[in-house]
Amino acid sequence: MEKRILIGILLVSFVFLFSASLVSSSWFDDLFGKFTGKVVVNGMECNIDDECVSGYCNPDTGAGIGICGARVLKELGDGCGFDSDCKSNSCDDALCIPSEENTIEEPLNLKRDNNTNISIIGEYTTFNEFPEKFFDESNISKEQVVKVIDAQYLALMNLHGGISPYDYSIIEYRPEVYGSTLPYGMSLGDSAFPSLNLGNHRWEVMAHEQGHNFFGGTSTFYINLATPYPFLQESLAVLSAFYTYHYILDNSGGLEQNTINSLNFDFENGRNYQETMYNEYVSNGRNFDINDVQTSQSLDYKMIEYGETYGWENYKNLAKAFEDEISVQFNFHKDGTSDIEQSTYIIATLSASFNRNFRPEFSELNFPINQTLYSEIYPKINAYISGESEADDYSEEESTNLGNGDLESNFENRRRFWPSIKKFFKGWFE
Repeated sequence: MEKRILIGILLVSFVFLFSASLVSSSWFDDLFGKFTGKVVVNGMECNIDDECVSGYCNPDTGAGIGICGARVLKELGDGCGFDSDCKSNSCDDALCIPSEENTIEEPLNLKRDNNTNISIIGEYTTFNEFPEKFFDESNISKEQVVKVIDAQYLALMNLHGGISPYDYSIIEYRPEVYGSTLPYGMSLGDSAFPSLNLGNHRWEVMAHEQGHNFFGGTSTFYINLATPYPFLQESLAVLSAFYTYHYILDNSGGLEQNTINSLNFDFENGRNYQETMYNEYVSNGRNFDINDVQTSQSLDYKMIEYGETYGWENYKNLAKAFEDEISVQFNFHKDGTSDIEQSTYIIATLSASFNRNFRPEFSELNFPINQTLYSEIYPKINAYISGESEADDYSEEESTNLGNGDLESNFENRRRFWPSIKKFFKGWFE
């Protein structure tokens, strides 16, 4: 009898210890997740709260990703991105402050799980049927958000000389995407929510997607040059985004300081990322490949540097070099463009746009250049963006100096002034 009692006690103890180990194990969490739909355990990467077994995806990790964990509420005076960060459930000017009643009126994740969709209408942009929490996760007001996207639209209009693919941009919510281009605007998904960017909107992503449209939606010549490879498509979209940023900084009327701060945060991170990718391209051996995004990212970083050093206004020249009207002067693109043709065209365009010879820099990066093609297209690009009706004919020997920016060279003086002299005397000798 005593043996049975002892065995019973041991069995109960074993079952208790085994159950406790199950509850504390990660594979139990995985099993639990299969029934609840929450499959990411604490310490693992996540995108949204609903993925986590704990019910909270911490965006404030400093690594640009979310991590599942226990929700830690912040004290009064601590930094915050939105109300639910704070014990007081009140965040203002990025600081936790006392709420009016100094109590939490509702469960903290109720607001974050709210599926209410709203539309925000701006002058040139509409956020169509977006989850309200997309806006609540940032301390930027809804009105300020749409003002920024309106300003991005105007900046791209400025870049393209008043040409646009549409009169009005519609932004749709599609939860499965990060950001994508639509014929009438763009779509954003759950991965672009501010909680995954330390409470800041993905301004660069939004300008990037519209950048695709402003190049691809206004020019068949661009499509023939750039598709289907990422090299020119992605690099010119990144350029578009950074152009909007600097344009907005120079024309920031109506934007509040916290909105400017948010723009600075997102684009500074974007610039750092492009620089990192550029350095990786160099350290990995400078392997030029128009199918590899890292090659386009190297071009991204060089174009950002040129804008910062020589002025972003020069990129209005570059945009002109992708207009349909210039295409009638070329034949190289009519049977599709090779990697060396794409590389040669963008380098010639950059050199003409900035009146500088960028060939040595890109040669060091192993960007291929067809010198014969360069000597043909550079003067035509230069004449077109300068408003000249026809280009001078240059020998291949002369073309080695094209775009060197050296005003003291005789050839550069000839290139700058000869077209004007020809026009002045044109009617005298006919």
